Amino acid sequence: MTKTRRENKKFLGAQFGFPRHWDEADVKYADGSSYRGHLTRHGERTGFGTYRTPVDVYEDGKFKSLSCWHEYTGHWRDNKPDGEGRLSYVCVCGDGQSTVKYEGKWLNGQPVKAKQD
Repeated sequence: MTKTRRENKKFLGAQFGFPRHWDEADVKYADGSSYRGHLTRHGERTGFGTYRTPVDVYEDGKFKSLSCWHEYTGHWRDNKPDGEGRLSYVCVCGDGQSTVKYEGKWLNGQPVKAKQD
């Protein structure tokens, strides 16, 4: 039986303790969110990747759409945004445009905002 590249990396990583992350992975979570990027061999987000979480849109108290989401693209450490990254709100209904909520440095899952002079 021939192992795929990913299976082989997983096997070697378990046996010899490397590599620290896979090249690329696609993960879909039960809550509808998804992640595409680097993972540790234990399944934690690390390196660089994009995490999307769906947002229910209501207008005048009525459900409008499921095709909107928050999206973080950037660096990860210990399963949290850490380093340079961008948090956006994306909606494919209507104008289909994204709105950048924050772009810059992140530390331990929180944006690091520059001090105002």
